[in-house]
Amino acid sequence: MPEPFRSILHHYNTQAYDACLAGIEKALQTKLVEGQRATLLMTKAMCEEELGREAAAKDTLALVKTQFEHTRFADAAQRRLDGKDGDQREHLELNLDDPRWRRALKQCNEKGVRQYFFPVGENPRQCTSKLLVFSMDRPDNMRTLEDAINRADAEFSLRGGTAKPKLLERTTNEEYWEVEESSPNQKWPSISLSRVILTDNRFHCVEFTLRKAALSRDEREKYLGQLKRATLAGGK
Repeated sequence: MPEPFRSILHHYNTQAYDACLAGIEKALQTKLVEGQRATLLMTKAMCEEELGREAAAKDTLALVKTQFEHTRFADAAQRRLDGKDGDQREHLELNLDDPRWRRALKQCNEKGVRQYFFPVGENPRQCTSKLLVFSMDRPDNMRTLEDAINRADAEFSLRGGTAKPKLLERTTNEEYWEVEESSPNQKWPSISLSRVILTDNRFHCVEFTLRKAALSRDEREKYLGQLKRATLAGGK
C-alpha cells in the first residue's frame, strides 16, 4: 500500500477525519489507477458520514456510482445509499466520552462491523487494555445466547490457552461475562468483561480486555458501567 494511502487509512481509523479528508483531496490530484481513486472516494464518503455531513456523503457516493459503474465500488456505494452496510444496519455504539481512548481500527462490510479502541499511545502489539465493539448477522446455528457463548468458546480454543468464564448478569436476550484468560502467546494473563446481545437477526458484543491477573471491585464496576452504556442503533 503506497504511503499516502496508509496515512489516509490511519487517519480514518483513528477518527482524524479532517486530516483524512485533506489527505484524500491531495491524493486525488495525483496520478492514480481507477481502483485507487474509487477507494479514496469511498473513504471520503465514510468520513463525511461520520462527521454528520449526510448530503455531502450522498453526493460522493453518487459520484462513485457514476464514475465506476458495473464495479464492486458502485455496488458498495449503492449499499450505503440504501443504508444496508454493516455500520448502518442494527449495530452497537459506545461513546466512552474519554479522551484517554482512541479508535485504532474499523472494519465494515454488508454483514457486520467491528471496531477496536486502545488507550492513547498504545497499539495492538503493545497495550494494557483494549475495547472491541462488534455486530454481525446471526449465523443460522446461533439461535440462543448459549449458542453464542459456545461459539465464543470454540473460537478461543483455536488460539490455545485456558479460559475461566463467570456469568455476572443475564436477561432474556443479553448476558454479561467476566473471563480470566491465559494464552501461550501472551506474557501476561488477561481479564475480559463483555456484554453479548442477541436480537432477531443480529449478534452484538462489546468487550473490554485488560492485561492483568485480577480486577478490583471498583474496576469491575467501572467497566461494567461502561458496557451498560452501549446502545443499539441503525436499522435491521
